[in-house]
Amino acid sequence: MRAAIASLALLLPVTAACGPRPAAPSTSNPEPAAPAAATAPATDPGASEPATPSEPAAPSLQASTPTLEQIDARNAAATLGKPGSTTREVWGVDGDTYTTSRWPDKGIVLITNSAGDAHSIVCKAPCTWTTAKGVAVGTAATVVEQVYGAQINREESNAELLMVGDMYGGTYFTIDAGKVTEIFHGTNAE
Repeated sequence: MRAAIASLALLLPVTAACGPRPAAPSTSNPEPAAPAAATAPATDPGASEPATPSEPAAPSLQASTPTLEQIDARNAAATLGKPGSTTREVWGVDGDTYTTSRWPDKGIVLITNSAGDAHSIVCKAPCTWTTAKGVAVGTAATVVEQVYGAQINREESNAELLMVGDMYGGTYFTIDAGKVTEIFHGTNAE
């Protein structure tokens, strides 16, 4: 049973990033046929080298940049600019209209409700945003363990996924080769 849950947990960030239902026709900016080539993240002269297990992750953003937990439609647009693509769809579970905004050149997918509140955000390379505790893509898994400690949901976590919270609200760190490759923050349940 645990293996089935772990497998499901690995798929949930992908599902959430794509939306839980087939997308309605785009109301603006059609989805590109192929993902845009990733660009290197902007470097911050004050940023430290990637974190090692003996040191906490250092945020690579300016203090005015919101953390993944703080993001919503308003500050995403102000911080990231116009998304590369946007789709809108009505979700049957609550009848609300959700907007999926993608910034492929920044490695960010944000799903918001009609009020602009974040339902979920996915961050992968070249994303440089961090969690409130300073964890970013590229952070060592051992640092995530140190920083989040007892908050990690040990029942749902495994070598490839560290989960803080649960599918009703939490942060998932996808791990590959001992490093964070993707961060999902939000709700995976409908």
